Amino acid sequence: MAYTPPRTVITTNWQPQPPALKFLGFQPGMPLASAQAFIKASGGKLSCQPTHTPSGLDCTGTFSSPAVSAPIAIQITSLSDAVTTIVLTTRTYDRTALLWVSALRQDYGPPKDIMEHGVQESWQWARGKQALRIVERPGGKDELETSMTLGSAPLPELPTSKGPARPE
Repeated sequence: MAYTPPRTVITTNWQPQPPALKFLGFQPGMPLASAQAFIKASGGKLSCQPTHTPSGLDCTGTFSSPAVSAPIAIQITSLSDAVTTIVLTTRTYDRTALLWVSALRQDYGPPKDIMEHGVQESWQWARGKQALRIVERPGGKDELETSMTLGSAPLPELPTSKGPARPE
């Protein structure tokens, strides 16, 4: 009988990676120049200042999106010309947060966390080392302030104390 070598079985723990988190065209790790070009094409402006960290920049500005009825303020932190954190904030008379959350549910499924802190609500998604959080809170004079924070590291925890109940 002829010699038959043993079969080699290779197993891996590889699993497909979920899609990276992104919102309105922004995502951590994107080149800062791409974010600047997007903002400029949207009729906005962005100005950057050096940080105390070598090769770090803090940028602030505004831009418009057809999906939002008011201007959007933007803050970007970058390191070595790559975006690390994006914060978008807008004040509207409608519940922009619910529109943003609905779109994110379609792309990423249900949020990992949903929290209500008195008059503030938040929804959060996480993918690997990325996190995305939507927060809605009163913005003054019947307005609601909606913010989106997207980072390449876990986001700080929100306070867990319950405040007064949200007005209906």
